[in-house]
Amino acid sequence: MPTDWNGYNYVIIEMKVSTSQRFHLGFTTSHGYDEVRIHSYTPGQWNRLAIPIRFFSEPPASAVDMAATYNQHVTQGG
Repeated sequence: MPTDWNGYNYVIIEMKVSTSQRFHLGFTTSHGYDEVRIHSYTPGQWNRLAIPIRFFSEPPASAVDMAATYNQHVTQGG
């Protein structure tokens, strides 16, 4: 994996889902450890996900409360 993520906008992962249970994808950066939760509802199917790098490189934007700040729904899989 690259050590310099400047110029990149997404982390792309492709996987075959074997369960409907969610999992966490995380990276350790100069800001610390950051992760996103991924939940697929289609066991047995292939998924390709494009996860914005900003989820790992920037602090979350402030919102009304903690839940609104950290629980951002993003439909990226297909």
